[in-house]
Amino acid sequence: MLPLLINSCDLFSTRNPEKPDTGGTGYIPPTSYDLVIENLKNSIKERNLNNYQLCFSDSSFTGLSEFVYIADPQTMAQFQGLFSEWNIKSEEKYFTSMVASILDETNPNVNFTDVEYQNFNDSIVFTGNYYLNIEFVNDLSDRNYSGSTRIVLKNSSTGFWYITSWYDFQSEDKTLYSWSYLKSKYYY
Repeated sequence: MLPLLINSCDLFSTRNPEKPDTGGTGYIPPTSYDLVIENLKNSIKERNLNNYQLCFSDSSFTGLSEFVYIADPQTMAQFQGLFSEWNIKSEEKYFTSMVASILDETNPNVNFTDVEYQNFNDSIVFTGNYYLNIEFVNDLSDRNYSGSTRIVLKNSSTGFWYITSWYDFQSEDKTLYSWSYLKSKYYY
């Protein structure tokens, strides 16, 4: 009877492999500083709040200083009360509102150019120019934002890197609004 059972259930035959899951998120554990910037870009493209938040230092679990955002001077002057206490919760509020206003069939896109990484004793400083394109439901909304940025990245005791501070600067030609302006616009 045993030989009959073995032959009938194909226990030892190989099966076709399953296709890989390609529907996952673009989040990569940030074991190097450049992966934080990739995660930032991917979280915006994928509209993924959780992955976006994971880019920023939260002193309650990273052991690093709390995240700080410094808006470009022009926007800071216009919205001083808003940016004087900007933190991770502010990022969450802006990001959630912004994502809710994006056309369903589109993906936001951020490109960094003229990128440099500078190594300091306790941190890496990322600098570059950015161009952000977002298609909003409201056709009257600005779709393109441009400027330059200085992002300070630090390595936590867990071996993961986080953004501890982010400085935004309006582009010199001032034809497009800055990222800070976008944040002020969708902070509601």
